[in-house]
Amino acid sequence: MDGLPSGLLPQILPPQFEAALRAQLLPGERVLWRAQPRPSRQWMVFLIWLFAIPWTAFAVGWTWLASLPLRSGAETGVFGWLFPMFGVPFILIGLGMLATPFRLLLRARSTVYALTDARVLRLYAGKSSRVETLPIEQVGQITAQHGADGYGRLTIATTQFIDRGRDHRTNAFTLLGVPDSARLERLLLEAVRARKAAESEGG
Repeated sequence: MDGLPSGLLPQILPPQFEAALRAQLLPGERVLWRAQPRPSRQWMVFLIWLFAIPWTAFAVGWTWLASLPLRSGAETGVFGWLFPMFGVPFILIGLGMLATPFRLLLRARSTVYALTDARVLRLYAGKSSRVETLPIEQVGQITAQHGADGYGRLTIATTQFIDRGRDHRTNAFTLLGVPDSARLERLLLEAVRARKAAESEGG
């Protein structure tokens, strides 16, 4: 299969995802590793609930209290309706945050991670494909967490900047639920070294 050397492929992708990945490859670009994330290993997406649950509970409670005069039958006028309605958007925001982990887990089933000799790809191959890429030359510090079962998480630092508060910040390209994550880390480090060596020889 052009661009997909079988000796370096740790996982067989479903045909539709294999085709979606091949469609993203540039001429001469070689795939060194690719796999799909394991949704059950992406438990960290539920950390948003630490904020979403109290947010939603407060919004529901506030709206309930604000509607007490209206529900009691008291004469409140137009403000009796507007005041509790003010809390509805905040309830909807809270419900959206609570649903976010499930949306992400469903999206993981249509996600492909890939490492080529030129870049790291995160491909979403649903009804329409969307790809996020990180060129090898932009790979910074790699922070890896590997589980005993071989699954892990890779956080790749990309660019650094200073925010308005004069604090140093780092943008990152994160891969969650990565199968054979230690191998991906090793191949990525080798690709970075190979790119730097090629640039040195070319300079």
